[in-house]
Amino acid sequence: MGASSSAVYGFVEAEGGGRTVGFCGPGTSARLAQACSSLALALRFDNLRAAVAHLPEPTSQSASSPAPASALFDVKILASYITPSAPELLPGDGSWLRFLSRLPGSEGAKEDLETLVQLAAQPGSADLAAAAAVWASAFGRKALADFLERLSSTAKESQVSSSLCRALRLRNRYQREGAGQPSAQTNDEGLFHDIFEGHIASVVLHLASGANVEATGSAIHQGGD
Repeated sequence: MGASSSAVYGFVEAEGGGRTVGFCGPGTSARLAQACSSLALALRFDNLRAAVAHLPEPTSQSASSPAPASALFDVKILASYITPSAPELLPGDGSWLRFLSRLPGSEGAKEDLETLVQLAAQPGSADLAAAAAVWASAFGRKALADFLERLSSTAKESQVSSSLCRALRLRNRYQREGAGQPSAQTNDEGLFHDIFEGHIASVVLHLASGANVEATGSAIHQGGD
């Protein structure tokens, strides 16, 4: 058992965690670091980021390709609403958003997240990493959003749009103050207003900042059952 453990630790520590990232992917490697304190040093964030930089850059899937059966939304349709009003939420061609579109745990979801993290870790991808962090936070995927935000923060802040920076600052303040606490102020009223007005980009930013979808708001179906 001891020899087996030593072999595992040796593999993880090899090349500063590079072999692990290449074999498991950056997302799984980050989860290994969180799950085992003995692996945390070799798989610390700086090592993971450096290892990802040496991986071949993945190719983002075309937004026009058929959505998977387990997709939560149609990326092409969503992009048609988001891009005109808030292009900073979909940097590049925006097709990377499909990597967040599968139901968690569904077939292909894990591979999609590995590809997204790998794209976000590429040099010059601070805007993509920040935007992906905002979307992940809006979808309630805190750990993923935290990791993507760290990737974005390694570049100069000027590379990330002011609206994304603001959304991430509000999210961080909400996380610090504690969700559900009276001091954790969120713009729940603004969320419902933008839902009614059809401002999808603003809805995403509200959700990323911690707005409560279960807060008391106006009835969406007046007179309905």
